[in-house]
Amino acid sequence: MANRKAFTLIELLIIIAIIGILASVILVTLNTARNRAKDSAFKTTAKSIQTGLVSCCLNSGTFLGNTVGGSICASGSNYPDENSIGTIEIMAPVNCVGNAFLKVITPGKKNSGNCTKAWITSENINFIGC
Repeated sequence: MANRKAFTLIELLIIIAIIGILASVILVTLNTARNRAKDSAFKTTAKSIQTGLVSCCLNSGTFLGNTVGGSICASGSNYPDENSIGTIEIMAPVNCVGNAFLKVITPGKKNSGNCTKAWITSENINFIGC
């Protein structure tokens, strides 16, 4: 029995602890990468909405008010569903005045990373929380 080779309990506990530490580091890194991807998708969608709103202003001069996903342009252009964009709130002015507008959008279920809101104007987009 004296020459028998086997792992001791201490050695097994140390190996399990090392594996646990590595797993926790990987999970934290994965969660960070996931949030960055969601923020990137939200920013891309917000830019598309800004482009569509500018197009609405140039073509018809009007767009709809508060909406959850669906169409926001009076001419019927469709935008991402409520899973991508939570809400689109009209702030001021109601219609395009000198091609100017202000909309606030929030991320939906798919894009809910670190970004909490985006203020969209005809000139730029300001992201909050990213």
